[in-house]
Amino acid sequence: MIIQPARIVVIDNNSEHLKALVDALSGLGSACLPFHYQDAHPERHLLAGARFIFCDLHLISDAVTSDKQKEYANIASMLLEALRDDHGPYVLVIWSEYPDDVEALKRYVAELEDGKKPLLVHALNKNDYIHTNANDGEFAGNLVQAVAELFQSLPGLAAMLQWEQIVSDAAAQTTSSLWSHCTGDTTARRDESLSNTLGKLANGASGERSAKVFPGRSVISALNPLLADQLEQNEIDETIWKEAVQFKKADFAASDASLYTMLHVECPTSHNATERGALVELPKSLEKDKAFEAVFGYDRKSIIHEFGYRGERLDDAVKQATWCCLQINAACDQAQGHPGLVPYTLSCFVPTAIKKREGKRDSVFQSRGMVIDEIEQFLFSHGRFTTGMTQRRAIELKPLMRLRGQLLDQAVFDIRVQAARLGTIEPFRSKNP
Repeated sequence: MIIQPARIVVIDNNSEHLKALVDALSGLGSACLPFHYQDAHPERHLLAGARFIFCDLHLISDAVTSDKQKEYANIASMLLEALRDDHGPYVLVIWSEYPDDVEALKRYVAELEDGKKPLLVHALNKNDYIHTNANDGEFAGNLVQAVAELFQSLPGLAAMLQWEQIVSDAAAQTTSSLWSHCTGDTTARRDESLSNTLGKLANGASGERSAKVFPGRSVISALNPLLADQLEQNEIDETIWKEAVQFKKADFAASDASLYTMLHVECPTSHNATERGALVELPKSLEKDKAFEAVFGYDRKSIIHEFGYRGERLDDAVKQATWCCLQINAACDQAQGHPGLVPYTLSCFVPTAIKKREGKRDSVFQSRGMVIDEIEQFLFSHGRFTTGMTQRRAIELKPLMRLRGQLLDQAVFDIRVQAARLGTIEPFRSKNP
């Protein structure tokens, strides 16, 4: 989709009422998408970005029928089919001449999955805002103010909706900035200049070989700093954020482990097994103990011992560890496609509930607790147990997830710093005379 999805979607089977509502919202500066409901539900892409869905209560018929349950079930079915599983927070505003019937509808939408369930179902009486009996559907009330009041009790969400708008504005400014650097005596020539500029950015971000395979990902990587700069230049209404951002109840928030995972781990990942930061499944040829020890020189128990586990904790860690490999190629080698084996360091996940007996050890990277497969776990990577694979063999591995830049840099630093430490032979006197 080239044009970004609408934040406000209006659904009504009455074209006059639909136009009246859209005109009211548009006239007050709120862009919205109208959908004239007839026989079919809206397609999924139409509701992809909706945070407000205005919907008539009776989409099948303008009249109140004796079979109200059919009308309610139709709306619930529409939301079920047209929203993604992870659609996120939105308000369902029932726009009806019969708002008293909305309570029954709430019981239907309450059965939807969490990602599709509205955080709020609110009724607005059409008669309070448009003259429903008039042919022109004249606007007759402050509809936008009524909608804004819905968020007075939800300052956190109100702030995030403002952030979505800021990101959208910053992206538009980034596009304008890039367009201004391109020249051409016709629009077509200027667009050609833009396309070649994108090629330069892709090569600079990922290297020529990777850029040709993943041009979109490469360009987006290059544009991220520009977007971040535009975000910082945007004026922020701190009044909204001072109301939304609270510091008193840190325990009543998303868990540290889930936030750490969200910030630093892409799971599942769109990247392949040969890319930096990819955590890939252990090759099937190494699943058996003898093959594992033949490659790494030690069995699993000995290696987990190096992570700091002892006694019964060691036995528990061995039983519950999930083994994988972390791709730690140098960024320049990755970008420029230099020949050589793809380097991986042996890694594993161990549930944080299995307490360690010792702290962090040299040559070992240990993450903070992260949520993997709904279990809080540590990720360990050991710098003294590495292996290399050809591109042909590595590409066949299954990528489990990917460490993002900051955490990957920390992991590579921890793994490599021990190997970079130099030892110098110096004469010294014994402490004993």
